[in-house]
Amino acid sequence: MALTLEQIVDEAHNLRTYTRGLRYYFDRRLRDYSVSQLEDGEKITAIVDGSQPYYAVIFLDAQGKIRSMRCSCPSSGNHEGACKHIIAVLVYRCFGKYVSSPEELEEMIESHWGDPHPEKPVPQKKPASTDGVARLMLNKYTFRENAEIVGQSYSDAEKVTLTPIIRSNASDNLVQVEFTIGNARQYVVRDVFELVENVKSLNKVSYGKQLEFIHSMDSFAEESKQLLRFVIDKCEEIRVYYRAFVGRFSEAHIDKRRLQLSPGGVDRLFSMYLGKSIQASIGVQPERRAHVTSENPTLEIRIEDTGDGLVLLSSDHFGLAVGERHIYVQQGDRIYMCGEDYSAKAKDFLRALEKCSFGMKISKADLPKFCSNVLPTVQSCFSFSGNLSALEEHMPLSLETEIFLDAPEKNVITASMIFCYGDSRIDFYALHFAGKTPDIGRRDLRGEMKVRVLISKYFQYYDTNNKVLRLEADDEDVYRFITEGVPALMEVADVHVSDRFRMIGTIPPPKVSVGVSLNGSLLELDFDTGDFPPEELLGVLSAYRENRKYYRLSDGRYLRMEKSAIGALAQIADGLELNQKQLMSGRVKVPGYRALYLDKILNENEKIRFNRDKYFKDLVRSVKSVEYSDLAIPGCLADILRNYQKTGYRWMKTLEKYNLGGILADDMGLGKTLQVIALFLSAKEEGVKLPSLVVCPASLALNWESELRRFAPVLKVTTVIGDTNTRKELIDSSETSDVVITSYDMLKRDIELYSGKKFYYEIIDEAQYIKNHSTQNAKSVKAITADHRFALTGTPIENRLSELWSIFDFLMPGYLYGYQKFKKRFEIPAVRNGDENAVEQLRKMVSPFILRRLKSEVLSELPPKSETVLRVTMEGDQRKLYAANTALIKKQLADESESGFEQRRFHILAMLTKLRQICCDPSLCYEDYKGPNAKLDICMELLRESTEGGHKVLLFSQFTSMLAMIEEKLAEEGISYFVLKGDTPKEKRAQLVERFNNDRTQVFLISLKAGGTGLNLTGADVVIHFDPWWNVAAQNQATDRSHRIGQKNSVQVYKLVMQDSIEEKILELQESKKELAEAVVSGQEGDGTIFTMTREELLELLS
Repeated sequence: MALTLEQIVDEAHNLRTYTRGLRYYFDRRLRDYSVSQLEDGEKITAIVDGSQPYYAVIFLDAQGKIRSMRCSCPSSGNHEGACKHIIAVLVYRCFGKYVSSPEELEEMIESHWGDPHPEKPVPQKKPASTDGVARLMLNKYTFRENAEIVGQSYSDAEKVTLTPIIRSNASDNLVQVEFTIGNARQYVVRDVFELVENVKSLNKVSYGKQLEFIHSMDSFAEESKQLLRFVIDKCEEIRVYYRAFVGRFSEAHIDKRRLQLSPGGVDRLFSMYLGKSIQASIGVQPERRAHVTSENPTLEIRIEDTGDGLVLLSSDHFGLAVGERHIYVQQGDRIYMCGEDYSAKAKDFLRALEKCSFGMKISKADLPKFCSNVLPTVQSCFSFSGNLSALEEHMPLSLETEIFLDAPEKNVITASMIFCYGDSRIDFYALHFAGKTPDIGRRDLRGEMKVRVLISKYFQYYDTNNKVLRLEADDEDVYRFITEGVPALMEVADVHVSDRFRMIGTIPPPKVSVGVSLNGSLLELDFDTGDFPPEELLGVLSAYRENRKYYRLSDGRYLRMEKSAIGALAQIADGLELNQKQLMSGRVKVPGYRALYLDKILNENEKIRFNRDKYFKDLVRSVKSVEYSDLAIPGCLADILRNYQKTGYRWMKTLEKYNLGGILADDMGLGKTLQVIALFLSAKEEGVKLPSLVVCPASLALNWESELRRFAPVLKVTTVIGDTNTRKELIDSSETSDVVITSYDMLKRDIELYSGKKFYYEIIDEAQYIKNHSTQNAKSVKAITADHRFALTGTPIENRLSELWSIFDFLMPGYLYGYQKFKKRFEIPAVRNGDENAVEQLRKMVSPFILRRLKSEVLSELPPKSETVLRVTMEGDQRKLYAANTALIKKQLADESESGFEQRRFHILAMLTKLRQICCDPSLCYEDYKGPNAKLDICMELLRESTEGGHKVLLFSQFTSMLAMIEEKLAEEGISYFVLKGDTPKEKRAQLVERFNNDRTQVFLISLKAGGTGLNLTGADVVIHFDPWWNVAAQNQATDRSHRIGQKNSVQVYKLVMQDSIEEKILELQESKKELAEAVVSGQEGDGTIFTMTREELLELLS
C-alpha cells in the first residue's frame, strides 16, 4: 500500500506544521535521502536543513503505514505528531521526486486530493477548489456514514463477534487477554492495536476467505460492542503511557497480540461476562469455556503434621486472577467472582498457596504467628480438615488485659498495662524497654497489638524509671482521654483507676429550672441550679460560648457540656443581657417584649425545666394562635378581607394588646395596606381619640389616600402635601383627623412641627426607606411619639443585617440591643464568618415579630409566573470596549492600597456602572459609538412578538437614557407606550397607571427606582428587565407590579443578560443576597451587597 497525503496529514502535529513541511519540501531542503528495504517494511533517512541540519528517520511497514519516526530537532520530542522536517521527508517519499515548479506541485497534490496549503491564494487562472484538509474531512464523514449504513444492514447472523481468551499464570500473576474475531469462523487477532486503528478509520479488512468487512461499530454483534470499547480504551491507555513516559509510542516495544490488564481492567472485563461463559486458562487450569458466577468458592484446606511444622494442602487445584476489588478463582468450568470481603481476606493466602503448588509449609517456629494473625482472618473463607489438633496446639491462649490508671499530678496521667495468660502476667512495656522477650509461646499477638495501638493514641512515652506510660497534656487532651480513651480501653481491657484519677472524672451538668411570670410590662424570672456552686456558673457559660465540650471545675473535675441545659441558660443570659450580679442573685426583671424569645428557648430545650404563670401563657398563646383568635373584624371589611388578611389584622391587634410592635412582611401584592386600614377602623370603633400617622414614599401618599377613601370612607384622612405654610396648617389641625399621611421627605422637613404631637399608630410603609439608621429618614420616624408602631415591607433585609436592626430600633428600641452590640453579636459572625448559630439566634429573636406570607402559600388563584434569562453575546467593538474598561478597573483595584481603595470606593463603583452601561449600549457612555447592539435587537424582537400577540409589557431599566433609546425604537415601530421616570409628578403617575390598566397602550417603560414600589399594573402580563440590578429585592418588587392580586393571566418575566460580563456576576450576586434575608425571616441563609464588597470580591466580580 502506497504512502498517501491523507496519512501524512494525520501524522502531522497540526495543519500549520504540515504546511511548513510542504514549504521545506518545495524549497528543496532535503539531502542525503535514503531508503533501505527491511523484512517487514522500509527505513527512510534524510537530512533536512532548517535553522541547522536535522536528522530524520522513518520506519514504514509492508502496507506503507508509518510505524515509527524520530527527528533530532528540539520540537520533535515536545509534542505529539510529526514535526515539519519529518513531513518534508514523507512528502518527498509520497511523490518520489522534487517538483520543478509550484504549478507542478499543485497538479500532483490535486491529483491526490486537493489544495495542501489553504492559506496560499489559489491562482486566478484555476477554478476555486476545496481545501485539502476540508476535502479529507468531507471524505471521512461520507465514509463513516456509508460504513454505518453497511454495518446496520448486516443480519444478526452476519454480525461479527469479538471473543476474548483470558490467560494468567501463577509465576507473575499477570492477566492477559487475546482475541478471536469472526462469525461463522473465528480468526485470531494478531495485532490488537491494528484492530483498534481499523475501527477508528473504518477500514475494510480481510482476515481470510470467509471474513472481510468494514470495521464500523455497527458491524459487530451487540454483545461484542462493549468488549470492543474496552479494547479501544486499553489500547489508548497504553499509547498514552508510552507517550508520557517513553516519549513516543512504538509497537516494537509491546506484545501486539495480547493485552496485559491492570487490576481495574481485570474487574471490568470479568464484569462484562458475569452470568455468561468465557474462554479462559487461569493458573494451572487448562483452557476451556468457563461460566462466570458471583459466588465464593468452597475450598478445603487439609492440614498435615510433618513433625517440624505443618503443611497446608489444597486438593482443589485452582487458578487465581487478581482484580482491583475482586479475586477470580477458576475451578474447572466455573470462574468464581469472589465478594469484596472474601477477596480482601483470602487473596494473599490463595496467592501463596498457588505459588507453593497447593502445598504450603509453615515451620513450627512460625505457627504461633500463623495461628494468631492469619488464621483468624481466613478461617471463615475455607473449610479446614485433617490434623486439626496439631493446629490447635499452636492456637493463642486466651488473653486478658489489665490497665491501671493514675493521676499523680495536675494534667498528668499514667498507665500500666499487663497482658495476662492464665496465671502468667506480662508487663509488655517493661520487658520491651529492657530488651527482653516474653517467654510465653502461644501469645495472642493480634489481640495484644489491638490494645497497644489503642493505648498509643493517648500516651506519649514510657517512663522507664517508674515503669509507666505517661500522658502530659492540657485540659482538652485530658478531657478527651477521660471521655473517649477510657471507654475505648474498657472495651478491650479491665480498667482500674486510682482515687486520684477518680477525682478528675466527669460530672453531669446541673439541672436548671426557670420560673417565668408576666407582671405588667415586665417579665420576672427565677433561676434555680440546685446544688451547683453559683460562683462556677459564669465560667460554665463562658465555656459554652466558646463551643467547648467541657468546663473544668475548681476541684479538678470536668463538667460535660453536651446535651445539657447550659446551652439554653447561656441563650437566656445573652438574649436578656443578664450580668454577673443578676445570675448570682437568681432573680431578674426584663422587658415584656422578651417573652416570645424566651418561650422559644424554653420550648426548644428539653433539659431545662420551667414554670410559667397564667399571664405569660396567655401572651404566648395569643400570638401563636392568632389564626383562631375571636377578635372581630371591622364591619365594613368583614366580607372584603381574605382569610390571610384577617389573620394579619388579628396578629397586629394581638401585638398591640401587649404593647409590642411588628413587621408585616407579606409578599408584594398581598394587600398590606388593606390590613392596616382594618387597624385604623378598629381604633375608630374602639373610640380611640388619637390620630394615626402613615409615613410612606412620596409616590405612594396619594395611593394611601385613595385606598382609605375607598375602603374606609368613615375615616377622616389628612394628606400632608403642599408648601410649607399649607403643611404647617395641616399638621396643626391633625388632632381632628383619624389618619394623617405624609412622606419620608416631608417628615424630615416638618419634624419640628410634630413636636408635642401624639399618635395612636405610627405605620411606616416600604420600611426599607429607614434601612440606614444614621439617615434623617430613620431619625425622623423614630422621633415621632406613638402608642403603637408597625412597619410594612416586602423586603425587611435588602442587603445588610443592619437594615433589620434599624427597623426593630423603630418598633421596639433596645430589643435588638444597641447597634454596636448587634453588629458584634450577629452581623459580623453571620455575614463575615458564616456563623449559622448567630443566624439561628437572631431568627429566634425576630421571627415572633415578623409576619410573612408568600403568594404561593395564600393565593392559590393567582396565575403562575415564569422567569426566563435570555443571554446575549457581546461582539465586535462592544466586546473590545468592555474588555478595555474591565482591564482598567482591574488594574486600578490591584494597584490601590487598602486605604486608597476605601477612599476611591465610589469612583470604582462608578466605573462598574460604566461597565453595565456598555452591556446595555456603548453609546450610553461613548457618544460616537455606532456599532450594533445585540441586546437592544433581542429586546425589540421580544416587544414585537409580545405586542403582536396581544400582550401588554412592562419594561424596566436602571438607566433612563436607555429607556429613551427604546422609546425611539418603539416610535419607529409604531408601538404605543407610556414612560414613567423619577421626575414624573405624583398626580401624573397615578393617571398613567390608571390609563395603562384600562386602555390599549402596549408598553410601559419604567425606570427601576421610580416604578419599583407602590404601583398596581396588573394590566400587563409580560415583564422585561433590560438590565439586572444589584438588589434582587428591588427587581422582584418591580416584577410584582404585575404579578399581584387582580392579575388574571400568567406572567412571563424576561431578564436580558450579557453573557461573560458583569451582568452574569450580578445574577450570581442576586442569588446570594436572597439567602441571608430568607435565613432570618424564613430560616434559610446568605448575604451580599456591592457597597460592602472588599477589593478582592470586586476583582472576583470582574473575573
